[in-house]
Amino acid sequence: MFNATPERSRMLPASASYASAMSMSGTKHSGPPASFSRGDTSHHHPPEDDHAQSDDGTARGASSSRTDEKLEAIGMEYSYLLTSQLESQRHFYEDKLDQFQSSLATLTGELSALTLKSKQIDELSARTAQLERSNELLDKEKERSDRKAEKAVELARTLERELHSEREMNKGLMERLEKTKESEEGLKAQVTDLQEQVGDLMFFVQARDKLDQEGGEAQGGDVEMRPKPGASRKGKGRKK
Repeated sequence: MFNATPERSRMLPASASYASAMSMSGTKHSGPPASFSRGDTSHHHPPEDDHAQSDDGTARGASSSRTDEKLEAIGMEYSYLLTSQLESQRHFYEDKLDQFQSSLATLTGELSALTLKSKQIDELSARTAQLERSNELLDKEKERSDRKAEKAVELARTLERELHSEREMNKGLMERLEKTKESEEGLKAQVTDLQEQVGDLMFFVQARDKLDQEGGEAQGGDVEMRPKPGASRKGKGRKK
């Protein structure tokens, strides 16, 4: 028995194909090869008698039969080897095909996974681009907010300065108001004094008129001025 493999099939002799083809087609070799042929002896030996020719023919028939049997055995052996080789090759290539199909299925699965990952990457890229645009908008909004905050701080500082100025102004106004109140009190005291003086003058005039009406009865008399009721109060006010 021979182990027919794809590697061994390449080492078989060329005659294997010939013998296998003859065996599979059912055609047997009808005679020995040219190197084994002894039928044509007239060129090499003198003619013999009939008995010798009969023995020679019997020998040639036996030799031809043995040669045919050997060729048939060789053809069957090579046919078996070729069949085994073809079967082995069939299994070999079936295994190769199974491996190829398995590899193809694996690659198909990997391709599907890569396609899914590519889709996920595209989605993430789109999401990233959207977030970048949102970030840009937020940056612009932050810049506007910062500018507004700076303006608000500047406005607050301005208002603080104005408030300080208002406070200083109010302080000055309060001081002026206090001075005005003091001046008003002084003026009120002067008015009171003037009113008292006017009262005294009125009393003096009335007294003089009364004396004139009486005809000088009180000539030589003294006219007393009534005391000023506000004199003591005025003195007390000055002490304060």
